[in-house]
Amino acid sequence: MFAFKHQIQLKTSEKIWLFGEDYYNDKNIFSNAHRATLVQLCKKINVSGFPITIKDLQANETLKIYSKSTFSQWLITNQQFQCKDGL
Repeated sequence: MFAFKHQIQLKTSEKIWLFGEDYYNDKNIFSNAHRATLVQLCKKINVSGFPITIKDLQANETLKIYSKSTFSQWLITNQQFQCKDGL
């Protein structure tokens, strides 16, 4: 069974859970659904702004992100994804 890797808490206190790239990279349908979640995450952050809190559920570490550039770097590194539409 798959497990979530990251929990992202938006400035609005809404929480979004993400799988790691290693969980879905060979499963096209699952990958497409996960990518849709990432697109929605980017849109929600664009509306709510920063800071956001990212919790690595496996390592039990928390990271607070205060800027678009820091989030973009985290997203590329941890999800191999890049936001569009101004974020």
